[in-house]
Amino acid sequence: MNVSRVSYSTLVTSFMFVLALFIIPTISLAAIPTNCDFTRTIEDGVDGADVLCLQKYLNASGFKIAETGPGAPGQETTLYRALTKEAVIKWQKAKGLTPAIGMFAGQSKAAYLKDVLAQKENKKTDQVVATVTTPTSPLPQVAGVATVAKSEAQKETEKAIIAALQKIVSTYGDLETLRVDNPKKAVSADQDARDALDTLFNSLKSYFNGDFAKAKTSAVSALGAKTSSRAVSTTDATESKTKKTLDGVENLYDEVDGLLSDAEDDDADVGDAPDLFEEAGGLLDDAWDSFDAGVYRQATSDALDAEELLNAALKEFNVVTQSDAKKALKKAHSSVSDAWDEVDNSDASSKSISKAEAYLDKADSYLDDADSSYDDEDYTGMMKLVDKADGAVGDALDEI
Repeated sequence: MNVSRVSYSTLVTSFMFVLALFIIPTISLAAIPTNCDFTRTIEDGVDGADVLCLQKYLNASGFKIAETGPGAPGQETTLYRALTKEAVIKWQKAKGLTPAIGMFAGQSKAAYLKDVLAQKENKKTDQVVATVTTPTSPLPQVAGVATVAKSEAQKETEKAIIAALQKIVSTYGDLETLRVDNPKKAVSADQDARDALDTLFNSLKSYFNGDFAKAKTSAVSALGAKTSSRAVSTTDATESKTKKTLDGVENLYDEVDGLLSDAEDDDADVGDAPDLFEEAGGLLDDAWDSFDAGVYRQATSDALDAEELLNAALKEFNVVTQSDAKKALKKAHSSVSDAWDEVDNSDASSKSISKAEAYLDKADSYLDDADSSYDDEDYTGMMKLVDKADGAVGDALDEI
């Protein structure tokens, strides 16, 4: 069975809601169900109390199972069937969850938690305003705990919950990289993170029910789960490798940009190079955006696509890249060296050998100039000299 991965952005958002939630004194409230026991994946065909709670949540959230009859508000059932699945899919699409296939798993649990926290936050804000305008009114309570001052147990529990959620959020961020570098390891790490998220989910339910001792125990358990460093080990190396790729394409982009400027000054025909260059620039911008967001696989993919377009643009100029020039120069030096060996070991007449050596002297001279052109980054000029050297080598070998 496939389980939807928890969205990193959803976790970050949930984390921010938890932080905001603990800044304002806690009070009681009720609207959407806040004690649903979502500890398993809920999908088509299952039944249980968690399905009943899910139906109540969907109905209360505006995603009604049915207008009348089984599943309608006040007539929720324990059966997860077609109508419930349809409502879940609509809810998932509204939340921006993917894939929206009606399977209520890790990603959906996090979104449910976000809704619970958001509603609690909104109602707390309303209560805070009310206490400001009517200061003589008694403050609401959560499970018998006054909201004016938090107990030490409540404060310690909040610290544990925040620490656990920080750790889970960090792990899911690192998992994006681990899924690229070590997919098998990522499967195990992803399961550990989802287990920790379920444990933290139970911690928050206990917290809102006022059972701080139980909430703290669950939060500490989530914090101690195997989620901290296993996904982090490859991050730095992957980031460095990706940046190196992007820097290389950025240099190529600058090279094409310079050629386009020169061509414009000379009013030269460059074919489709401008269009290819513009498209490559968009991909390169996307690559850097993905890099900044830590999505290194996408960054590399976009960068390589941009590189392909830039190389196609270079062909429109009929120019030589540094890489091609370096290979050609190395091959020419090797060819001249081999030709000298053949002449030295030749049984031809002294006159023929003398002529061959004269040609090879010219080849050496051409290569000396080619080396200088390469150092000056005049790759087109260098290639012309390499061609002359190759011609001289051919003439030398013809003599023997």
